[in-house]
Amino acid sequence: MAAPLADQVAALEKRADSLEQKVGGGGAVGDAATVRRLEALMKVIEEDRAEAEAVAAERDRLRESNEKLEEKLAKANYRIEHLLRALADADEKKK
Repeated sequence: MAAPLADQVAALEKRADSLEQKVGGGGAVGDAATVRRLEALMKVIEEDRAEAEAVAAERDRLRESNEKLEEKLAKANYRIEHLLRALADADEKKK
């Protein structure tokens, strides 16, 4: 029973070595390159996060502005409607 266990361990070690080589060489050079790539990715993520926050702030500002403009438009439409009724009433009184 020890032989199959030893074979399994050897197979797992072989797979681990193979994966290390695929990932980055498994040495200090590969680790340094991986760290540089990760640092570059982190920098890009931070830049994107800052840009996303700026876009979200702009979106919120525009949403608020849009709500105010919609209120003004509703008031203007209400006034126009009443002015048109007043003009129609005045025209009927002249007749």
